Amino acid sequence: MAKPFYITTPIYYPNGEPHLGHSYTTIASDAIARFHRLQGEPTFFLTGTDEHGIKMVKTAASLNIEPRVLADQMVVVFADFWKEIKISNDDCQAIAIRSAISAGNWHKWAGEHCTLEQRALSCCCI
Repeated sequence: MAKPFYITTPIYYPNGEPHLGHSYTTIASDAIARFHRLQGEPTFFLTGTDEHGIKMVKTAASLNIEPRVLADQMVVVFADFWKEIKISNDDCQAIAIRSAISAGNWHKWAGEHCTLEQRALSCCCI
């Protein structure tokens, strides 16, 4: 049996509709996954969204909605877009810190997040 092949896209911030960057990396990953499937390799293709961070908070605030509402709305837009352009992903994961949203602790977590580099930072780096 062939060795399994796994591929994932970047985990996208769904603070707006999918754009060229989202499409480019997803289509490239899709082409690679399809190639491996054609070779008879068991293939798992994952994509998803990261629904927390300052960009999500700021976008939600500009729309006068809660970040969770924005996340829930945009995840559907992303999933529908992938279906529309016939992306062959096996799964789509939405990564959210629901407890932080529901507890109103966004400001505590967001203070440790770098919007320029889009990565979590330790407190010593802030």
